[in-house]
Amino acid sequence: MFSKKQSFITLTLLSVVSFDLYTFCDSSGFWGYANSADTASVEITQDMFEKEVLQSDIPVILDVYAVWCGPCQMLKPIFAQVAQEFKDSCKLVSIDYDKNLKLTSTLEIRCFPTMLVYHKGKIVQRLEGFPGNKEELAKFVQAVVDSAAQN
Repeated sequence: MFSKKQSFITLTLLSVVSFDLYTFCDSSGFWGYANSADTASVEITQDMFEKEVLQSDIPVILDVYAVWCGPCQMLKPIFAQVAQEFKDSCKLVSIDYDKNLKLTSTLEIRCFPTMLVYHKGKIVQRLEGFPGNKEELAKFVQAVVDSAAQN
């Protein structure tokens, strides 16, 4: 069992974390710093998947996220910023795992967030977990673009 001091510290930390989560949530429930409406990142559904991903002329990075996943929501604004930077050479799209279960279950998603790299209609790379920061994600996308240019 916890001592009184440990219990107090735990409750204090939980209340601070709860306050921070509430503070950073916007009206749609996302932890966002960027509005996806004015970025190059696109939200797709399983009905759009073939056209937007499999038939794309440029490489596509598909971000599979869940609304209830904290790291996924932290990635959202970073993903949108990087999508804007690479909009001419790579398409970055997102899909909500829970709203598109028919497709996302076939993608064998085991953790969140998961990014799948598609080139010429096939998965060529998989990145599971939070990429770290904007610079790391940009490096990853640049490597995808460079690899696609060689093929």
